[in-house]
Formats: sequence, structure tokens, C-alpha cells
Amino acid sequence: MIIFFCFYLFILLLLCFLQLLGQALRQAAKDILQQSNNLIINYGYTDALPLIQQALGDPQHTATDLAYLYAQQSTLFLAIDSLQLGKTAADRSIQESQTSSSMEAKAVAYRASAQHNNHLNLPDIVVKDALKGIQYLGDSQADLALALHAASDG
Repeated sequence: MIIFFCFYLFILLLLCFLQLLGQALRQAAKDILQQSNNLIINYGYTDALPLIQQALGDPQHTATDLAYLYAQQSTLFLAIDSLQLGKTAADRSIQESQTSSSMEAKAVAYRASAQHNNHLNLPDIVVKDALKGIQYLGDSQADLALALHAASDG
């Protein structure tokens, strides 16, 4: 009976740890986003794109990381007028954010979608996406400067 209880406790702790892991943007992803923003500032959007594309191939990224990275990729594609690729990346960001428990990741994903629709001059959809993103933020106490800037125009 004690072995069963210990095993149950171990599984419970493991599940709690995995839940926490899925909620936060990992430091590795934060570093990539910061490097991307630095490349944008110093060299331009096209120099940051390979960094993000390489990062998206890393299997260690969580759904939260991927939501942020795809949102950043969407921004980069839109900046170089690749609207279809920007849309695809924004859609992937939303898809990844739905499997994440991070409300900030969901907000960043909808911000990317709003940015894409802004490029298409669809103000009603921009407002709808922006409001949905704001609803996900709620009373979040997270580092929103990083959350919102990470997927911004640079």
C-alpha cells in the first residue's frame, strides 16, 4: 500500500511539474526572442528570420515557446510583405497557444493575428482579435513587456 501511495504521489508531482513547465516561457525561448529583436534593431527583419526558423526546429520547445516564436515569425514575414507566410505563422501561433496553459501565450498569438489582419486592412477582425487577446490577459502579473514586445514590430 505504501508503494502504491509513493508511486501515486510521484505521478502527481510529475504532472504538477509538467503543468508548470507548460505555463512559462522558457529562458531559452526568451533569449532567442531577445536575440531576434537585437538583430532587427541592428540589421533588419530579414537577418532575424533564420534565427527564428532555426529555433522552431528545436524539439525541446514547449507549446508556450512555440506560440511566442511563431508570433515573432509572423511579424518578421509581415515586415517583408510575405502575407501568406505571415498568416500561416500567426495561425500556428494560435494553434500552439491553444495547447499551452499560458494566457500570455494566447494573448501574444492573437496579437499576431490582429497584426496580420491589420496588414490586410480588416479593422473589424483586428479589433476582435485584439479584444480576445486582452481577455486572455485578464489580471495577469506576468512580464508583459516581454510578452507583448516579443511579438511586436521590433
